[in-house]
Amino acid sequence: MNFRKSRAAHLRLGRAGERAAARWLELRQCRILARNFRTAGGELDLVVRDGGVTVFVEVKSLRERSGFSPIGNLSNVQRRRNRAAAEFFLALLPRPCAAYRFELIEVVFRRRRVVTLRRHRDYLEPGGTVDPAQALARRPFWGYII
Repeated sequence: MNFRKSRAAHLRLGRAGERAAARWLELRQCRILARNFRTAGGELDLVVRDGGVTVFVEVKSLRERSGFSPIGNLSNVQRRRNRAAAEFFLALLPRPCAAYRFELIEVVFRRRRVVTLRRHRDYLEPGGTVDPAQALARRPFWGYII
């Protein structure tokens, strides 16, 4: 298999996992605020509102036969990038957000069907305070905010 086909399949799997996670969260009365929110410093797969809490969601998708746990594929670099993007997102909000958390959703596929979906709350501890002016000044963003 060549690199392009492999990369395309990987991206399709990731998008399918994000769609499955978003549907699952919506069924649990979470409101989707943003999908694929990107800054120069990081990216958030989903940002949702769960009651009065803003939740930054990282989605990890794998095929069942891979034998790996999706949470094991989350590097420290990626964790730092998730935190940086979350700080930037919080700085964009019109009023301060007191309650927020980080979640990881693992989506495991067998063929094209979801066979496992696991939610890991607080996979990353909220850290410190966010200075909105600093966050906005240092990182441009692009993405899809609903």
